Amino acid sequence: MERYVVVDNVCGWPKLTLMDDGSINLDIHNVPSHGSSDGSAECWNSKDMGKSFQFIGVSGKGSDEAGAYIDKACGVAYNGDYLVIVQNMKRMKTVIFRSHDGGKTFEETGEIKSGRTHISNHGSMPFPYGIIQKIGGAKLAFHYWMNTERDWEKGYAT
Repeated sequence: MERYVVVDNVCGWPKLTLMDDGSINLDIHNVPSHGSSDGSAECWNSKDMGKSFQFIGVSGKGSDEAGAYIDKACGVAYNGDYLVIVQNMKRMKTVIFRSHDGGKTFEETGEIKSGRTHISNHGSMPFPYGIIQKIGGAKLAFHYWMNTERDWEKGYAT
């Protein structure tokens, strides 16, 4: 078995996406902490089936003011655009970033809202994860999780 360290000194939450050109995009949280340090959502790309990756862009640019871009879902839209849906606890938002060039440049194009009004640490935001899937009829789907009201009562979300 061969082992590779593709990006050193980061936390990860890696998301792998097979791109239309056969390359692989890898999206990560670029700070070696589990969201306790502000960091960015970075995009890396491999053209050799995952043996090596090169940094190509940043979807969510984290900072002390902007917060950390952590949990994410990634995938390719019907028109070939690369999508990153990522949550940011400091901004209290789950945002959509779209790239027309495979992950080199991104624009924030929307927000995913839960419909909940409970605003606490994790209470009202969807936490996306996994792959954005094409499900037909030009529709896309992705997984996310949210804290329950029972979690709020236990203090998990405050």
